[in-house]
Amino acid sequence: MNEEELAGGQDIHLMLGLSDSSSLLEVKKAYAQMLKALYSTDLAKSKVGLQRLKDVRQRIQTALDHLTQLHQVASSDTNVPQWVRPKLGQMLVASGLLTLEQLDAALEIQRNTKSHHIFIGEILVGSGYITNKQLAHYLKHQELLRLPPDHQERWGQRLVQLGLVTDDQLKVALIDQHNKGVTLREAMINRGWLTADVLDRIF
Repeated sequence: MNEEELAGGQDIHLMLGLSDSSSLLEVKKAYAQMLKALYSTDLAKSKVGLQRLKDVRQRIQTALDHLTQLHQVASSDTNVPQWVRPKLGQMLVASGLLTLEQLDAALEIQRNTKSHHIFIGEILVGSGYITNKQLAHYLKHQELLRLPPDHQERWGQRLVQLGLVTDDQLKVALIDQHNKGVTLREAMINRGWLTADVLDRIF
């Protein structure tokens, strides 16, 4: 946040007689109360007075809009990741070393294990699905691969919400998109999880 942005936030707090640590909700409440008080005074009874009130209101509204924007940007920067890493199992399915059914079976073993600290990679090696060498390779690759964040407005997430694909299938398709240079739509169709006809009807 630069000096100009800080000044904008401090300006409205000062005008409303609030501390700099006041929340956005407190600022909005104080603004509404101040307007109510101003328009109930004798100043509001004359044309000149109304114009002065309008000028004051415009100035504070501009400062309030600025503060609201700052809060939205700060919230966006804090809460929305710029990328996400895929899970190991999803990468192995995308590589063809594992099927979704085998991944589900391994996850079921993990859920039913008394010690919940056992890693899925250990289960996959122990079950004979992958080797220790393959595990080490994909764990290293996992640190490098970055996928788009899980915004709810993304159409892939809407497919998950509609129950047409699972979250694992979506992530595998995203990995295909990244590794094979195809679109997410093409990745879904190539995997046989959805048809072009189904996708055309939804989107």
